[in-house]
Amino acid sequence: MRAAIKAGEIFGAALFAAGLILGILRSIFLAPRVGDLPAVALELPVMLVLGWVLSGWVLRRWPVGPGTLPRLVMGGVALAVVILCEVVFSRLVFDIPLSGALAQLVTPPGLLGLAGQLAAAAIPLLRRAV
Repeated sequence: MRAAIKAGEIFGAALFAAGLILGILRSIFLAPRVGDLPAVALELPVMLVLGWVLSGWVLRRWPVGPGTLPRLVMGGVALAVVILCEVVFSRLVFDIPLSGALAQLVTPPGLLGLAGQLAAAAIPLLRRAV
């Protein structure tokens, strides 16, 4: 189980880094032109493809085995890492308190982003053959 936790930490950190870069690009270039919800909808498939690639990379370097439980643990830890990083980043960079971050989460773009994060967390389970 230790390998699944480590793989989840690395997968989550990689997802956060990729999402941070894409989110900056989305906020600067895409959202002003098409709006927040369409911008998130356009970013989401790119992020999921990156999640698929990153998951394969992590699973090759930190094998967790093909079992359901280790793959669920990897995805769950990754989801927790992404959410924790987002909350900390929002607080440190934009001075958004936890209540503000939660308020943003229940907007349509926030809910779509959360759905994407949940889908990304399921990728290690879906990606059994590496």
